[in-house]
Amino acid sequence: MGGLPTYCHPMGLGFVQRALEKCWNARTCTMVVETIADFEDWPEGWQQFFSDFVRMVGARVTSADRSLIERHLDLAKTAFGRRVLRVWRQATLDSRVGLIRLET
Repeated sequence: MGGLPTYCHPMGLGFVQRALEKCWNARTCTMVVETIADFEDWPEGWQQFFSDFVRMVGARVTSADRSLIERHLDLAKTAFGRRVLRVWRQATLDSRVGLIRLET
């Protein structure tokens, strides 16, 4: 299987996360949600690298993003992708009061 893909390398993911934080908007949200839903292989060992990313996106999604996230829940190709999307869907519900929680 080789080394970690770039998106799973902590430093690479950190760069991506900082870039997304600076340019977050509706189009960025769509790109992120579609990408997460489209990952075909997400080994358990790689999932540990995504907790900060999941929290960062969860802090930025709003109720306006809920339908996009819900549509992609059924399209997600992995259980972990669905779990991430459920966290973000919950964040859209909690965004009115500023809450975010990570499902286990």
